[in-house]
Amino acid sequence: KSNFTFYKNGIELSLTPKERLLMQLFMQHINHVFTKEQLYTSVWKDSYIDDNTIMVSIRNLRQKIEDNPRSPAFLLTVYGLGYKFVLPCNSTDGRQIG
Repeated sequence: KSNFTFYKNGIELSLTPKERLLMQLFMQHINHVFTKEQLYTSVWKDSYIDDNTIMVSIRNLRQKIEDNPRSPAFLLTVYGLGYKFVLPCNSTDGRQIG
């Protein structure tokens, strides 16, 4: 079980256990591209799931963490490879926010 708590704009996010595990994985490996297979192995372990389960979980997580889930700033799709979590850069000096 994850002991991590996640916040958006100072408000604690209500995440499912799998969403919490996904966020923990992404936050511990910022900018790392995870394939669906790696997400399956790390989060779902021995449970049988299909690609759709991962896509739905990512979509639901984006609904909770992104200001505009249709144009995500944090949880990005790397087409043909998988997904990665990034911290946006401050537009004036290039430093990461957060």
